[in-house]
Order: sequence, then structure tokens, then C-alpha cells
Amino acid sequence: MQRNSWFNVCVKLLAVMLILAGLHKSSLVVSVMQDFDVSYLTSFHPFDVSDVVAPLHLATVDDDTSLLVHQVDQKMASETLETSEPDTQTENTPQTENTQTPTPTGKRIYIYNTHQYEGYATNNVMDAADYLAGQLRSLGYEVIVEKADFEAYRLQVGDTGQSRYPTSRIFMEQQLATYGSFDLIIDLHRDSISKDLSTANVDGVTYAKMMMVIGMASANASEVASRSAVIHEEVDRLVNGVMRSDYQRASGTYNQQYADHMVLIECGGPENTYEEVTRSMDLLAKAIDAGFKGGRL
Repeated sequence: MQRNSWFNVCVKLLAVMLILAGLHKSSLVVSVMQDFDVSYLTSFHPFDVSDVVAPLHLATVDDDTSLLVHQVDQKMASETLETSEPDTQTENTPQTENTQTPTPTGKRIYIYNTHQYEGYATNNVMDAADYLAGQLRSLGYEVIVEKADFEAYRLQVGDTGQSRYPTSRIFMEQQLATYGSFDLIIDLHRDSISKDLSTANVDGVTYAKMMMVIGMASANASEVASRSAVIHEEVDRLVNGVMRSDYQRASGTYNQQYADHMVLIECGGPENTYEEVTRSMDLLAKAIDAGFKGGRL
């Protein structure tokens, strides 16, 4: 009995010791856990989808709308720039010799380019049209320059024909409907000849040669030829050698059957510099002015 009693006592003591050791370990665990952050398991940071979508630049169904808004904003910005009055007091503004407003002549001129894609060494025939318009405006003429994109129109209506004249005629007739009439219509082209044939060197100054083209199949051939001759003669008076012989094509019309107050002018070739072209445009503007003032146009 004694042995069993001591045995029982030992067992109880061992049990007490195990209990005490367990409590001690628990306190250690608690003390460690007090410094251990597990809040991420039960809390969430707000998730912004733009953090993922924006860097990837993924397409969305609103892309077309966004593009439209961007285009409207760009258009408004460009219109604001175009309609804003220039600051004439800035340091870098070039001073012009004649700042007077030209006296209006009462004459209206329309310029277009049937072949808008014709280019020079730099710039193109549409730039030449703009330049000519500026020179004529400085002489007091009201000038309308065609800005419609003929190739875009042809693509839109499915026109696959070789000739561009039906397209340019459509826009010419629209302008006639808008303005009623013009005192002169100019279809400005660039020829496809080599530099030696398209360039005039007069007293060390080079010009892009010009040529008047008359469609003899047009009902207005006689009137067109007469106006072409006036311009040719007036350019010769200014600088002889810049004009090539007039070209009269028996089977051509060049839209000249739709208006008698018109001319077709070829200026330069693909190798002419824009400076050579603008020199010729200066002569052309003066020749046209002389023709009107002399009552010959």
C-alpha cells in the first residue's frame, strides 16, 4: 500500500509539473503573438481597376467615344488658335514694308488643283495654289482656294476611274453654286517633265516654267484660249522665257466646257524647288492683275 501511495503521489506531482510547464509555454506563445500582425488576413486594401487597365492600355467599348471627344477637343483647340488674333507686339514678328490693307478690286478668283497629289522637290501643287492666292489677295482680289480632299471623296463614292476631272468638276460646280460666279477660275497643275525642260534661268535667277493648256473640244475653247493668251503675254512682259508654248489639245476639255472664265496652268516639274515655283507664282499673280487692270481678262 505504501508503495502504491508513493507511486500515486509521484504521478500527481508529474501531472502538476506538466500542467505548470504547459501554462508557461502558453504565456510564451501569447507574448510572441502580441507582436505578430495578422490583420491582413481580415482586412482588404481598396482595389483600383485603373492600376491594372491603364498601364496595359486595354481597349474598351468606350474607345470610339473617347476618340471622338479627343477629336472635338483638338478641333476646338485648332479653331481657337485660328480665330485668335495674332500678337503683333511680339519681338520676333517680322516687319513688313507695306502694312496697308489692299484696295479691293471687286474681282473674285477660284483656284483648285485637279491633281492634288502632284509634288515638287519640296511642297506640292496645293501649296503653290495657297501661295498664289496670298499674292492675289495682297493685290486686292477675293480668292477662294479649294480645300476638299478629292481622293477621299473618290474613295467614299467608290470612284475608280482614271480621270480626276469629274471629281474636280463636282467641287467647282459647288463653289459656283455658292458664290454665283467667278471672274477667273484657275486649275493649277504640275507637269511631269525633266528639270532641264521645266526650269528657266533668266539673268542667273531660276523659275519653274509655266504653260497654258486649252481643251479644244470644249465649247468655250475660244474664250479660254483668249484668256490664256493674255496671261502668257503679261508674264512675258515681266520675265521673258518663263512661259512655254501654249498647249492646245484637240480631244481635251479639262472642265473648261463648264465655265468660260477659266484657265489651266502647268507650273514646273517634279524636280523644281518650291522657291522656283513661288517665283513663278509671283509673276503669275502680277500677270493676272495686269490683265484685269487692262480690261483684257
